Amino acid sequence: MTFSRNLAAFLVPGAVYGVVTIGLAVVMMVVMFGVMGVSVYSVQDTDGPEAVWGILGSYLVVIPFLPVFAVVGALWSTGAVNAGSIVLAGGRPTIGQGFAGPWRMILTFVLVQVLAFVGVLLCYLPGIVFAVFATYALSASARGASPVEALKESFRLARRQLGLTIVGVLVIGVAASFASYLVVTVIAIPALTGLATLALFERASGRALHDPVAA
Repeated sequence: MTFSRNLAAFLVPGAVYGVVTIGLAVVMMVVMFGVMGVSVYSVQDTDGPEAVWGILGSYLVVIPFLPVFAVVGALWSTGAVNAGSIVLAGGRPTIGQGFAGPWRMILTFVLVQVLAFVGVLLCYLPGIVFAVFATYALSASARGASPVEALKESFRLARRQLGLTIVGVLVIGVAASFASYLVVTVIAIPALTGLATLALFERASGRALHDPVAA
């Protein structure tokens, strides 16, 4: 697929969300270590329970940041897949369409993340298995499926194309892991992983990937 004529719809949101994510991470670390430092140095016995509770409190201050990261992740991921699906259909996405997908995609993303998290809590392995079978849910939602129907379609497709799905998830995961080591590529990870998953969805569904030169 050729996305050179639609790069702004992917790069501009990536740059904005990337800066926001890095900024949030920096603020979170400053607050965490600040609370930890104040807690440790304000007690006489650094090995006592007060110091332990102070260190524990420094980790608890991270909790308010988690919903913000979740919102940014939901908007960023759905926007990338939304823009990719528009290009795949022969259109040209706007920058706004690259910032966030429609509500059904956001709800699908949230549903998958919540269920995967619950699965991880249940001895970890169920969450991994669920995440693999839910790989295509966001892509199915981009094609118009409701959150529940998108999840059902993803499970049906993953069962039918299990080998392709596992290999695809591993390749995308490894590539994203290597890309995360470079600051320049960090802003492109959600877009690239979203587009790769969308392409995998089309291939697993038996649809040919056409070059949308008319976009």
